[in-house]
Amino acid sequence: MIQVTLRIQIKRDKVVILSKAALLYDSDILEFNDYSYKHQGHDYINSQGLSRKHIFDTVRASVERLGTYIDVLQIHRFDHETPMEETMEALHDVVKEGLTRYIGASTMKAYEFVQLQSVAERHGWTKFISMQNYFNLLYREEERERDE
Repeated sequence: MIQVTLRIQIKRDKVVILSKAALLYDSDILEFNDYSYKHQGHDYINSQGLSRKHIFDTVRASVERLGTYIDVLQIHRFDHETPMEETMEALHDVVKEGLTRYIGASTMKAYEFVQLQSVAERHGWTKFISMQNYFNLLYREEERERDE
């Protein structure tokens, strides 16, 4: 990424880079998968989800590939397998390390988002600045829940 911005002479501060963490990334086949822990066994436990290890591995690999920091890191889905405190502290720590500037969330229910925000607030950790919520023109429950 940094090579592209240098080649076309765009200053880094003029580009916003967003990335997501949670899905399994299999570097051997270079693709993202959405496998469940239960179906894949122990080999994939630390290769997906929002455990501290996976968050750091994912973010560091992205930063290395990009050649620069991430502006907004969004967690992709709520992880029912990992304690919320572990996830939010790890996200706070990647911000403190300068790997990402801000954090956000996507594809989760409004109450799950609120629970994670509450954990961060309670501990004085970095809170989300964005939410990419479910959107469906026929089923508007997420909007109602969010607006309450």
